[in-house]
Amino acid sequence: MNETMGEETMEKKWTRIYETDEIRVFWDAEACTHASECWKANIKVFDPRRKPWVDLTGAPAKEIARVIDLCPSGALAYEWKS
Repeated sequence: MNETMGEETMEKKWTRIYETDEIRVFWDAEACTHASECWKANIKVFDPRRKPWVDLTGAPAKEIARVIDLCPSGALAYEWKS
């Protein structure tokens, strides 16, 4: 679902949206179960001790997408920008 987000995902109320020229990352705080898969996979991008906790300069967009695909709750999602 992440690679090409459907209409239902775009209509969802996201807590935060982060973006670069390549990727747009969505986070839903209410859906987040704090499974820690994201920060265990890449602490440079996803660091819960930092504000804001997502820093898209910490890795290439493909790596960020790979990590988001590990999110078991669906609290993180992304779309590629054209």
